[in-house]
Amino acid sequence: MRHIVEHYLEGHEDALKEYVIGVEVFERGSSFDPRTDTIVRVDARRLRRKLQQYYSTDGLHDPVCITSEPGSYAPVCSLRDGNGDSLAAPPPTDAVSRIAVAPFLNIGGDPGNDPICDGFTEELINALAQIPELRVTARTSSFLLKSKNLEIGEIGERLKVGLIVEGSVRRADDKLRVTAQLVSVSDGCHLWSAAYDRRIDDLFAIQEEIANRIAGALLIRLSAETRSSLFRGRPHRREAYELCLKGRYFWNRYQPESCWKAIEYFERAIALEPDYALAYAYVAQSFCYLTFLGVRSGNLRQRAEAAARRCLELDATLFDCQMAVGGVEGLISWKGGSAGSKRLEWARELDARQALLNPCFHMFLATTGQVERGLATIRQALEIDPFSMILHDNLGLTLYCARRHEEAIAQLRDTLEMAPDFLVAQQHLGLALAALNRFDEAITLLRKGLARSGSHFLFTGILGHCYASCGMNEEAEQLLAELAEQPAQEFALSMQSAVILSALGRPDEAFERMRNAAEERSSLFLWLRVWALFDNLLADPRARSFLDRTMPAALAKA
Repeated sequence: MRHIVEHYLEGHEDALKEYVIGVEVFERGSSFDPRTDTIVRVDARRLRRKLQQYYSTDGLHDPVCITSEPGSYAPVCSLRDGNGDSLAAPPPTDAVSRIAVAPFLNIGGDPGNDPICDGFTEELINALAQIPELRVTARTSSFLLKSKNLEIGEIGERLKVGLIVEGSVRRADDKLRVTAQLVSVSDGCHLWSAAYDRRIDDLFAIQEEIANRIAGALLIRLSAETRSSLFRGRPHRREAYELCLKGRYFWNRYQPESCWKAIEYFERAIALEPDYALAYAYVAQSFCYLTFLGVRSGNLRQRAEAAARRCLELDATLFDCQMAVGGVEGLISWKGGSAGSKRLEWARELDARQALLNPCFHMFLATTGQVERGLATIRQALEIDPFSMILHDNLGLTLYCARRHEEAIAQLRDTLEMAPDFLVAQQHLGLALAALNRFDEAITLLRKGLARSGSHFLFTGILGHCYASCGMNEEAEQLLAELAEQPAQEFALSMQSAVILSALGRPDEAFERMRNAAEERSSLFLWLRVWALFDNLLADPRARSFLDRTMPAALAKA
């Protein structure tokens, strides 16, 4: 029974032939002749009788019924109601297909295994998301469950899902024990569970088996195309894969120091496996994030462009590769609409769900003036990842770009209620408050953020603008002096100085700093046409003319 059901759910129905079953199940050997040896037919008839007996007695209330028709060895699977009556179709509720993967627990307590557990969870989320019949909660929202010890019902209510995958990982040297179970939120029943005691080198096989078994438990037959898409881009060497998991672990902290640490792990993975396309993509994406923060040290541009070129050479069909190249071309190389924007659109065609969740795609829409599309995209993404602070912040920032400042303030305040320490949201709230001349509120907020951040220089530019705009020139000059003390080879800070100088009424110096910002490839330059912060600067005709000549083609259309 197990043999035929597993083959059926895996899409290998054509292998359910009498000869194949005789050889593989009954070990009859290659000389097996069904014409003279009737063991398969006899056993099939016996199995049909036993199934009929079981589903009329002990299995009367089972939600799934498996039968077999005479003349065929393929199983017939159907859903039933609580009275044992067959349902013509799955229950008419979207919750059945909504599923979340809770973070797999690290059994044993060794924090060195946290990247394996988190990576295992993230890979499973991404794999299940490739199955069209499922709506899978994204990583950020699922990981908010970590260490909260919530009941299954509460998890389901928060994430609006009907199914939860949970499990654990224990690693001891080269041995690995993984447990997993699929639980129904409505009644807490386990629809499927399994434990795997394997060697660490079997990690890929365990992931694939769990994804296949979950689909099977939900009576989802995976097509060959879907099956091949579940775990694409993995390396040949497990050690390289582990290094990338560690890199992603640090990348997901969204801090400059952890980002450099992530790059170190990704590059070690590349050293082990030079053809690992995803590792190159992750390096390029990391450099994009550092550029967004204003970092320009460590030959950043050259290393980012090299990683982007290489990942595209290795596999142009991977979403992360196209997204990485689009990010580098748009954010670092400034190739504009002729390159970067097309790459991002190609990435969206490869994986629309991932594009919805990707901040780089939202940034592209906002900086090119496509704010209404951007707002719709972010709201769609929040249905998949409702507790993502980055998405909530992106929504507030895009409202700011649309000059809907009151709505932006309300959204960003809501974001900070959920995550009071989220520095980027504090910066963007300061922008929105300043746009409405609410300088006292903005200054109080930005002072606190600057004191806590230490190295987020966007706070400095906005705060200096607020000081100068309300006559606190001495304080604005002090911030200018602090910016001038920073090493120019490490940080792109000219645009922050330009904003402050413009508010102080020194247009010549402001224009010169703006020209420097273009040479630095400052990420703030990309927001010039859509942020109210830069309106005063662009009132200078020289600045507007320079922007029209310098800005990448796609952004010049905004």
